[in-house]
Amino acid sequence: MSPFNKITSINVRNAFAGDPPVLDHTKVVLCEFEGSSVFNASISAQPNQVMDIAWDPNTQNPDELASLLTFVLFNCTTNKAMIYTDAAARADGSASVTVPIEWVSAMTALHIATTDYTQFLSNTPKRVIKFKAGVDLASTVQ
Repeated sequence: MSPFNKITSINVRNAFAGDPPVLDHTKVVLCEFEGSSVFNASISAQPNQVMDIAWDPNTQNPDELASLLTFVLFNCTTNKAMIYTDAAARADGSASVTVPIEWVSAMTALHIATTDYTQFLSNTPKRVIKFKAGVDLASTVQ
């Protein structure tokens, strides 16, 4: 089974419930790699579509602390996504991004991509992407 088909299968099995099926954004899997990732992430909406994101770096590894994070934000109403590459260094602990005006009043789901320098694939540090926060009132775009 291809990696794409495997992730699709996981999501069809676990992220949809009900009749008609409704997507539970807290159960969406973008990557099933396990490894070093941030901890205690939070997302909170500010005026003018600004989303404040905070996290505990959860590592002492200097390469991981210096690595840049990618944020994947999902609009839970339209299921559209925005990707913010190199949004902040893992050591920063917080960052802000601006989402499109069309997202006002929608809840958001945040996935964070981190780099794990303790594991390598083809001589490249492994990237880990996990759901971290959102799908609550605090994540509703203003």
